[in-house]
Amino acid sequence: MAIIGYARVSSINQNLDSQINILVAEGCERIFKEKISGKNTDRPELHRMLDFVRDGDVIIVKEISRLARSALDLYLLVEKIKRKGCQIRFLKENLDTTTVNGRLIFGIFASLAEFERGLIRDRQREGIEVARLEGKRLGRPALKKPDNFDVMLLKVMEGKLTAVQAFKLMGISKSRFYVLRKKFIETRFVN
Repeated sequence: MAIIGYARVSSINQNLDSQINILVAEGCERIFKEKISGKNTDRPELHRMLDFVRDGDVIIVKEISRLARSALDLYLLVEKIKRKGCQIRFLKENLDTTTVNGRLIFGIFASLAEFERGLIRDRQREGIEVARLEGKRLGRPALKKPDNFDVMLLKVMEGKLTAVQAFKLMGISKSRFYVLRKKFIETRFVN
């Protein structure tokens, strides 16, 4: 069993020293530290810590806001930690998943996270419905076809140009070329 610390501040101008001192005093053998916003879920040191910890390890964090910014993020991170067979302690809030009370509190957080996730889905569905009723186009914008596309495609079909030459001359990507080609063929030759 190892005791692992995680410390985070939101910007490079902030100082990690107070968090590190607290984690060292708690007996952390290794401390993962980073200077990045908590809103960013792609935190390299957090991912390194999650890869590093093993069954039976305990992760210590000064306070919940250092690990997660929402109940949903917290729940998802704690679930990852639990799946690895690890426990987590938050010092400021005095929450500890190694105790019955701590597991109860995290159960409540899990319920709140599920509720939050449902609210987000509902708001998203409502927003899509409002946009649809207002006649707004949903999804990606339609691909605009270059003016000379038909001529270039016919040259490709006649063997006068390769597809690579054609999409480079038109300044479009390979995938866009083939999507537009498919639409051209469907409208011209199918039906």
